[in-house]
Amino acid sequence: MNFSVPTYQEQVHIIIKLYRNARASLIKIGYSEIYSLLPDIYYPITQKSIGTIKIKEKKDIDIDEALGFLYQVLVGCYAGYGAIDEILSRHNIPRTLANELKDLRERITKMEISSPDIEKNFNEAIMEIEHGHYLASGLISARIIDYIMKKFEGKNY
Repeated sequence: MNFSVPTYQEQVHIIIKLYRNARASLIKIGYSEIYSLLPDIYYPITQKSIGTIKIKEKKDIDIDEALGFLYQVLVGCYAGYGAIDEILSRHNIPRTLANELKDLRERITKMEISSPDIEKNFNEAIMEIEHGHYLASGLISARIIDYIMKKFEGKNY
């Protein structure tokens, strides 16, 4: 068996090919808007003619060109990651709930809360509701309730 290590040019060509395949897959799964945001990257090709037949070959590139292509792939991956992350974190909550959460957030910022942890927990609980994580929001809210109940020493609840 002949195991040869691909040259950096072959490795860059493979990475670009994988990137292009991943980008094309976005259309297949219904995310054409993300597809259109990502840069289209082509590995340089040269054409040779042998008689009437044209043969396409990968062009040899130097290390600076290779780094340029890899940088374009990296930019595309970051853009894709950001767009996908945005879609995954988006949850449709009812407009009335969104308005109530906005009002609640404004009232919390106006309150004089003695503990910065309480304000932090309020904001985290609201954020979890906005992301559709109701159990997490309830658990965080329980910390606030526990804190308040401990302020009433000597009382059994």
